[in-house]
Amino acid sequence: GLSNACKFQQCVKPDKIANVYKALKRHNSQLKLYGVVYQKELADLDFSPILPYLDAVNFWFWRKDELLTFDRDIARCAELFPGKPILLGLFMHDYGFSDIGNMPELLKYQLKKAEIHIKNGTLEGLVILGDREIAKWPAAAAAIKESLRI
Repeated sequence: GLSNACKFQQCVKPDKIANVYKALKRHNSQLKLYGVVYQKELADLDFSPILPYLDAVNFWFWRKDELLTFDRDIARCAELFPGKPILLGLFMHDYGFSDIGNMPELLKYQLKKAEIHIKNGTLEGLVILGDREIAKWPAAAAAIKESLRI
């Protein structure tokens, strides 16, 4: 079989990313191209061919057990994408293990970690995926609201 790096190069072709990047900048040079990266991809994929075409990274933990290595993985993401701003993605829904809302305690943990990394400059900010989940998972929404003091 193909290695993960080979699969990645077949799916994410640098020339196609370059074309998207150039078209985006041609229409509005202020627009930013963010690449979505998952924690599980950090160990296996070579992102170097697309680095010139990414302005920033949107970094996600798919499974809650991956949060055990949160700090190490944020540092690794920063290492693999040098000089690129990183936004932490936060799921209100637990897509990785179940079909329920994420546990409020885990959301608070991630938000506390994000706050530390934003203060030290490793993270630029957050993306919270949950607009359609707020009514579905009120405990998760309340935990985020409480943590962000909204």
